[in-house]
Amino acid sequence: MRAISVILVLIAHLGVQQMIPTQYVNHAWPLISGYTGVRIFFVISGFLITTLLIAEKTTYAKISYKNFIIRRGLRIVPCFLMFLTVIYLLGQAGAIKATAIALLWSALYAYNFVSLENYTNELAHTWSLAVEEHFYLFWPLLISLVTVHRSLIVALILILICGALTQFLLVHPTFAQNWFPERWTIPGIGPILIGCSFAIINQTWSRAAIAFRHPFTISLSAILYCASIWLPVGLHGIHFLIQSTGIGLALVWLIHRPSSMMTRGLEVRFLRYVGQISYGIYIWQGLFLTNGPTGTLWIQQFPQNLMLTFLVATLSFYVIEKPCLRFKDMRFTADSLRQKT
Repeated sequence: MRAISVILVLIAHLGVQQMIPTQYVNHAWPLISGYTGVRIFFVISGFLITTLLIAEKTTYAKISYKNFIIRRGLRIVPCFLMFLTVIYLLGQAGAIKATAIALLWSALYAYNFVSLENYTNELAHTWSLAVEEHFYLFWPLLISLVTVHRSLIVALILILICGALTQFLLVHPTFAQNWFPERWTIPGIGPILIGCSFAIINQTWSRAAIAFRHPFTISLSAILYCASIWLPVGLHGIHFLIQSTGIGLALVWLIHRPSSMMTRGLEVRFLRYVGQISYGIYIWQGLFLTNGPTGTLWIQQFPQNLMLTFLVATLSFYVIEKPCLRFKDMRFTADSLRQKT
């Protein structure tokens, strides 16, 4: 599913939207847009990390916030810092327009709040990193301090707030003149919260496996995923939450139906590998594909931009990410042993 997520981002940034007839864009594009790709990743992230947090709390009766932050940093920071360094050097050379302010916003994981005047196409995608990191500053603490069921209540309340705020922003589009309000932490964390909610339900509801295995679940997932087709225009502010709910349903259905044809299809070697290096693909496509077919450098032209994205992402995985992941796993194992003793 991570592979599908990042492939949708690549499709969007290659400019495929321009090939869709204008009369179908509003309904068809949300099915395969870059935002949809990010939502898939957000739902997966919320589901996976919440599942791990619940398991840690169940096993050790507590959650080590410090260890969580360290593991999180080892996973995402090294590759991101290398990317920012390359962007900085290209900006200094005059190859791209990357201002110091834009780089600072991105480096501080605050690019989801950047104004249009400081916007840089090569850094545009880092808004999603900011949203995710803001969320994971408080979510482990919440899981640690309150019961899992109360965490679910908080998640559902925040989801409603995200929907209400987005609907408000649609009615008052003046905010879009200077910012990208749909990328603000709230409502941006909505899909992550949906993934978290499904994880809590899956872990605590005794009949979850029976319910999520039902054929109706995947049918309902498809209906919700296609909300852009049937949802009234006046409610498009909550579309991203409805679609994310469909993604969450598909995720739990796949988990509980490991032998299904759909699950086996997602397990093909190519998709597994693309999913494995998906973080690097997402990071480096910002340089080569920018935020659409707007790049002027040779490395930003098709098809070399796509080939370079996969090449650099692969190198990044083996040279930067994998050693850090190995160290992260070693530290996690050592910490687990200390907690047990």
